[in-house]
Amino acid sequence: PSGYEESGPVSAAVEAGNYEVIEFLIQSYVNDPLFQKYLDKALYYDEDGKFARLLLDSGANPDNIRRLARRTVLGHSKYGEEELEKISKEQYLEGRSPYFGLTNPELVNRPFWLAMIRIGYSGYGAREHFGEESNFVCGGKYPVWCAERYGQSITFLPDGRVIEIGGEHEDSYDPDFCIYNDVFVHYPDGKTDIYCYPKEVFPPTDFHSATLVGEWIYIVGCLGYHGERQGIHIPVFRLNINSLQIERVVTQNSPPSQVYSHLAKLIDGDKIQISGGKRLTIGKKKVFSSKPIEVLEPNINSYILDLATRKWYSTSVLSTN
Repeated sequence: PSGYEESGPVSAAVEAGNYEVIEFLIQSYVNDPLFQKYLDKALYYDEDGKFARLLLDSGANPDNIRRLARRTVLGHSKYGEEELEKISKEQYLEGRSPYFGLTNPELVNRPFWLAMIRIGYSGYGAREHFGEESNFVCGGKYPVWCAERYGQSITFLPDGRVIEIGGEHEDSYDPDFCIYNDVFVHYPDGKTDIYCYPKEVFPPTDFHSATLVGEWIYIVGCLGYHGERQGIHIPVFRLNINSLQIERVVTQNSPPSQVYSHLAKLIDGDKIQISGGKRLTIGKKKVFSSKPIEVLEPNINSYILDLATRKWYSTSVLSTN
């Protein structure tokens, strides 16, 4: 198959569409130094999501899942235009704008939002459907709420629920650009609940990792809005999978610089190891400017957060290849 040399044997098996071979290759290459790269590439190649759950369960970085593949994993149809036909103009206007919750959490199952999750429309598509003028005309001040996002984590729970957290819609130059701090809870019967949070409790979060540890999902890292970063240290929050409350985790022992688009792995049952991705640091100020420069660079280090002590430890320097 095309791309074998560049993307690895698992990607080739995904292209061939053989589930048993994919399982065999995952088991065979688990100790290969390129194993993570193979998984991530294979997940990206799996456009329609036939093997996405297997690849994710094997350790593929969720950032590499394609939008259609994510919809397949969640049980949504490829095309759901009819969903917006059920939404009135009044329901659209009620739910068109992003919203921060008033409580921790606040259940906000607005009909337009639930339809947007099922349909997979962009903010622009919804605006066009309801005959609203382009946000380019409005100067980008009024983004439409959207569930099609980048940097949104996905976590599979033992009880069959699937939890998605935060993420961003479009890039910063787009007028519908928005970073969210909400949580989607998908149930086995097809139902979805949407929870919102006060900004001061849980800020807009994207390109984080989500690691399930007991009754908690640890939300580590973030890119966030330019000018509203959490600071030079990596932010850590945790979500209780029963109450759906979110709380900040205060860490110690020289936390690493803010990291995002990284991979997180639970080790020894009570430690989270993060590696790869990128990191945000603060550089020197420009001449005649009081604002520090934000520097985005590859993260070449591996770090471990001990959940028992909430202390960070730096491990070996990783290869940049």
